[in-house]
Amino acid sequence: EAATSEFDDFKQLPSGFKKILSQASDAPNYLEFLKKLRAKLPSDKSLSIAAPASYWYLKAFDIAEMSKCLDYIVYMTYDLHGQWDYGNKWTSPGCESGNCLRSHVNWTETVQTLNLTRTKPTKMQQMNYTM
Repeated sequence: EAATSEFDDFKQLPSGFKKILSQASDAPNYLEFLKKLRAKLPSDKSLSIAAPASYWYLKAFDIAEMSKCLDYIVYMTYDLHGQWDYGNKWTSPGCESGNCLRSHVNWTETVQTLNLTRTKPTKMQQMNYTM
């Protein structure tokens, strides 16, 4: 129905996104959804996703396969830290309790994300970074 209406956007987080893709089927199902959506869209429409910049979230996405059916991938290099990190000792190096206040943007982590995403076999023209 999206391909035949005035529909131009929707915002939906993949299943389990808030707590890192939680089921083994989440990532393949998301990829299958994108493939089906691409097949239904008119050729004059573009398809893009917003991908997480955090290694722990990004590792669940098959970016190489997704890039085959996407026009753009927007890496969210902002909001790397937030309230969702409270109490997690792994998200704040040097803060074992996880109760440290961190900036939601961090240049070092942004550069690490750029390096991580460059290792994925995608076309550079597809990649966008939000900062």
